[in-house]
Order: sequence, then C-alpha cells, then structure tokens
Amino acid sequence: MNKKEFKQWVKKTYRDFQKDKQAIAYSGCSDVVIVYDTTAVKSAIAKCYPQDTFDYDTGVAIAYARLKGIEIPKVEEEPEFKRVGNGQEYYCIGKFNTARFGAVYTLETDHFLDKASFENNNYFHTRKRAEEVADKINLLLKLERLHDTYCPDYVPDWQDNARKYYVFYGTKDSTYYVGGCLAADRKPCVYFPTTEIAQKVCDILNGETKNAKSLCGAC
Repeated sequence: MNKKEFKQWVKKTYRDFQKDKQAIAYSGCSDVVIVYDTTAVKSAIAKCYPQDTFDYDTGVAIAYARLKGIEIPKVEEEPEFKRVGNGQEYYCIGKFNTARFGAVYTLETDHFLDKASFENNNYFHTRKRAEEVADKINLLLKLERLHDTYCPDYVPDWQDNARKYYVFYGTKDSTYYVGGCLAADRKPCVYFPTTEIAQKVCDILNGETKNAKSLCGAC
C-alpha cells in the first residue's frame, strides 16, 4: 500500500472509530494514543516512532485497528532523491565558455542556489549522470533550432489524422532515422510536418556525427 492509500485507510478507520460508541481514545503522552473499549474492557496502543511526526488521527486508526483485530496495512516506502551532505560534491547542468551545456562541479553549502538547483531538478549525484542529461538537452535544443529553421510555424495538431514526423537515434549503427506517429505525443520530441524535412534534419545530424568521429580519429 502506498502512502496515499494508507491515508485513505486512516480516514476510513478513524471514521469507524468515531461511529463506535463503545470506543474512546486519549493520548498517553506526546507520541502515544490509547483506544479503550468500554464494553469489552480492553485497550490497544499506537506509538509514534521517534523520527516520525506524530499524527493523532493515524494513532487512533492504528490503535483502533489493533483493538478490533483489523490488519494494519504496511506502507511501501517510495524512493526519494535527496541532496548530498553539506560540503559534498554534486553536479548541475550549465556552461561556461562553450556553446554546449555540460556537467558543472558544485559543492553543497546549503546556499539558496543549491536549493534552487535541487527544486528545479538540476541536481545530480555524479558527473556521468549530469553529462547524460546535458547531452539530451543539447540535442533537444539542436532539434528545436532545426525546426525553427525549416518549419518555424509548424505546430502538430493532435486532433487531426495527419502523420507527424520525428527523429530518433539507432544505437546499433549510430545513425539518425525518421519516425512517424498519428496521436502518440512522445514528449519531449520535436515534430516536423513532412518526411522530407525530417530526413533533412537526419542528414544534418548524421553529417555532424560523422565529422565528430573523423576529428576524434585524427586526434
């Protein structure tokens, strides 16, 4: 059960407790709730873990469930991406004197800029991961520029039945190809109105890839 489903379970169980005229609840201390059955003369306890924030309704729901022999659902912990410790390194995407975006080494100092990078999803634990995302951003910007060069006024209409064309990369032969779709918007894809324009974009990208390989071979 995820956290949202658990909250719904708490609300329902707490309502059941409120309807039960024989059950009463009180706080034993700041992090304990006790539910008492006046008819059966028995009680059940719910205690908050030290690292958790005490929630009275949740405590009542858990204690009431124990009192009635109702199974308490287990909450699945969802993965959470966290900031690194103070003084530790992380990477964001930016650029200095280059035309392309790349990974920028940064130290976490709990500065407002660190917080801004984290909240804007521009925060990575490793250089490799930051460079992977930077490459995607560079390609997206390149495609958007080519779109604005060859079909600046084109906006795909997802309500019509016209095919839209996009560019994808074949990893086996390191080549860009033209793909098409009717209604599946593969965000953040850049779309072109015709195969001719999309193929021209592919030719440009493939030419740049070939030149880059030639330069690397000459080094």
